[in-house]
Amino acid sequence: MTTLTKRIPVSEPVWKDLAELRLAGQTYDDILIEMIELQKKQRLKDDIRRSLEEGDFIPLREVKARKVKEWGLKGRTRIKGIRNERERVVPG
Repeated sequence: MTTLTKRIPVSEPVWKDLAELRLAGQTYDDILIEMIELQKKQRLKDDIRRSLEEGDFIPLREVKARKVKEWGLKGRTRIKGIRNERERVVPG
C-alpha cells in the first residue's frame, strides 16, 4: 500500500512539544495517531456526559425493549450489543 506524505506546518513551540512526546523508535505519525485516538475517546466521554446531564440518555434496557417490540422478537433473542438483563451489558 502506498502512503502519501503530507506536511503540516506547525510553530516552533508545537514542534518542540511534539518532539518531547516522542518515545524511542516512535514516529511523528505514531504520536499524531495516538493523539487522534485520545481525542476521539475524550469526545465520546464528553458526549456521554452531556447526554446524561441533558437527560437525553436512553438506557440499553429501554432500547432493547423498543427493538424487541418493533421487530416482533420474543424470548431470549439477542440484539447485537445488547444482552439479557441478567448479563453484563456490553456495546456491540
